[in-house]
Amino acid sequence: MQECFQIAINEAHGVTLLVQLLKSSDNFEIQELVTGVFWNLSSSEQVKPELLKRALESIVKYIIIPQSGWKGSQVRSDIASNIQCTTVFRNATGCLRNLSSAGLEGRQVMRSCHGLVDSLLFVLRCVQGKNDVDNKAVENSVGILRNLSYRLDSEVSPEHKYGQTDDWRSKGLGGGQFKRKDMGDDIKKIKKNSKKHKGKENATPLPEHTNGVGLLWQPNVVRVYLDLLLECSNPETLEGAAATLQNLTASNWEPAQHLRESVRKEKGLSVITSLLRMTNDSVVRATAVCLRNLAGDAKNKELLGENAVHDLVKRLPGGEGADGITDMTIGAIISALLELVSASPETARRLKELGGIGRLVEISRSTDVYSGQCVHISNRLLASCWEIRELRKSIKNEGWNIAMLQRQAPPDRSDGLEYDETNNQFKASYNTGLDRTNKNRHRSPGRALSPGTMSPGSMSPAARRVLSPSGYEANIH
Repeated sequence: MQECFQIAINEAHGVTLLVQLLKSSDNFEIQELVTGVFWNLSSSEQVKPELLKRALESIVKYIIIPQSGWKGSQVRSDIASNIQCTTVFRNATGCLRNLSSAGLEGRQVMRSCHGLVDSLLFVLRCVQGKNDVDNKAVENSVGILRNLSYRLDSEVSPEHKYGQTDDWRSKGLGGGQFKRKDMGDDIKKIKKNSKKHKGKENATPLPEHTNGVGLLWQPNVVRVYLDLLLECSNPETLEGAAATLQNLTASNWEPAQHLRESVRKEKGLSVITSLLRMTNDSVVRATAVCLRNLAGDAKNKELLGENAVHDLVKRLPGGEGADGITDMTIGAIISALLELVSASPETARRLKELGGIGRLVEISRSTDVYSGQCVHISNRLLASCWEIRELRKSIKNEGWNIAMLQRQAPPDRSDGLEYDETNNQFKASYNTGLDRTNKNRHRSPGRALSPGTMSPGSMSPAARRVLSPSGYEANIH
């Protein structure tokens, strides 16, 4: 019934009329009503295209930019700002959060919308260190940026990545100006060199964007999300921040290489690992996939192999932290372990010492309990451990041998985690938005917690602070 009303309003040119009202009035109550209607309408897939076409620019121009405090040239968080996390701003960001799930075309339009990315990142910088970091507007802002960070490697053109183009608006790629670093003139040479630096610390230098869509993948954005993970207690925001870092580090394009290194330099590996100890299933899942992607950097893989395996194994079935963990999250955890163990005998031995082998064997044999994907990745991980001769006896004693390896590809999944069989990689995380009833419509299964709440067993932000030169403390576990 609600869908019928939304479509009827749209067919009666309601969106256009509401936009005109928003432009003509600065009355707070009118703005609140108009943005509230927009939020409701944005939950309809049929109305989203009209909102993107007719309302997006006005919402950003008349609500998002003014109430964010962004003045058009501010890019640092130390600039004083009077951000207004009002109900109007909450409604507007709620609407845009839904619109950001409107597929490729919707993402392109929103990325190219002047001031949107700048304003949202400015908000996240300004709320840190304040008491309002857990509010709905911040949660919505993170949700929007998460979706706009989805598939950047394939949706942003090489021309935009390496230099400004004249037709960026028609391609929906954003128009951020940037300061060019010393890159040379031969783009083909740059691309060729980038392959040599794959997974290394010193990837190919890139343009330094100071506004627009390019801000999404600048190395300094890592600090924004890490600070949210440290200070926030809203599980929706925590999941969104971890999933955004997951998206930004999900591929082998040059910015992802820089960002993986930036997370380590900002001592973020321990901050992210600590989220594995939370009781919220969605937060744990986003964290596990993020760690898997971060392990694409060799130094990160070494540090995570030394410090994160303990927390990952604890969340497997049979561990003390396995309660409330869904099948999807188990698959993400095993995938992270597979990446850490591959070509790392020391990490494989650590996995055995922590009791991980027995738990993996149990999963691989429980085809009636766990998904085909979980079983498949478990067998792949056990096969990786099998390659280490000294571990074979222990694996055999648990009831597994190499002949049990299932070589067929895992079944297709429709949960939003795109599994790359060849590279053992969950590519990106996508949030399908929410309507005004706070019903979250992720592609993942139901949540353990409702938005804005924490279970009694969840950690406080202070308990997650771990600082040391390497990003880990010796007594982290």
